[in-house]
Amino acid sequence: ERPFQDDPHVQELSKENYPIGVQRADKTKWVWVIMYHSTWCGTCKQLIPKYKQAAKTLKGSVMVGAVNCGEHKAVCTKAGVTKYPIIKAFVPDDDDEVAAKTGRVFTGDRSSAAAISEWVLSLLPNYVLPIYSETNLQDMLNACKRSKAKSRERVSWSVCMLLFTDKQQTPMLYKSLSGQYRGKVAFGEVRMPRGAELANQLGVGGRKLPTLVVICNGDLSLKEVYSGEVKAEPLRKFVAGYEGGRKCSKTVKLDASTDFNSLTAAVLKELIKEHDVDCKYAMEKPDFVACLRKHVGAADAA
Repeated sequence: ERPFQDDPHVQELSKENYPIGVQRADKTKWVWVIMYHSTWCGTCKQLIPKYKQAAKTLKGSVMVGAVNCGEHKAVCTKAGVTKYPIIKAFVPDDDDEVAAKTGRVFTGDRSSAAAISEWVLSLLPNYVLPIYSETNLQDMLNACKRSKAKSRERVSWSVCMLLFTDKQQTPMLYKSLSGQYRGKVAFGEVRMPRGAELANQLGVGGRKLPTLVVICNGDLSLKEVYSGEVKAEPLRKFVAGYEGGRKCSKTVKLDASTDFNSLTAAVLKELIKEHDVDCKYAMEKPDFVACLRKHVGAADAA
């Protein structure tokens, strides 16, 4: 008996795909909620419909899984599960060291799907920056600028995403994305109508809300307005398109003002490819830098 076999919102987990303590292939930092159960457990059978309802609510914001401890006892033992059913949430970079390893246990009302989903959502970390002035907008943009100096605040994909909204609470999906792509993308939020001046400055004043503006390399002249659906999968696919800083690298100016040493080898290769620069003998980062400098110098001389 596999109660979650055909459920599109719950992943059946085993030793082969158990996500806790394993680096994800896409390196995103999802919050996971996992139900540990057994097919012979009567209480488990009562909880399963509520867990499925909660999973549907949580779709797109967290990852939801279930482990049949009767079939995968080793997984449950490693997770410290000795009785069923039990629901645990695992939060990346959890401030509580014990909870980071063993998970946070749901102790609320098991008869309520809403209680389960609300508990999980309350654990979502929020790395969205409130943007309320030109000054702290600039602070956010600085985190996306390519700089030779190492900075704890700098994001590796060199991209800022700024949400204009009339909601008074940060949308769960946006909050979730800020955690999944922490350190890669900077996420900011402007609440309207207070942020009307900033909206006008970025050329999105009067647009239907919510509006998402994407800025490469901290340069407001290199902005793009997201035109897709404000739903989990389209948004996640859109954000993932900036992976490694390659998309933003295409906007880097190829002139003497560019600090090529501040760019990664992968970005330099994209820059060479994008501008069709002849660097066929370049193998490592210093070679790419030297080749691009030579190309810029020759262009300036011409």
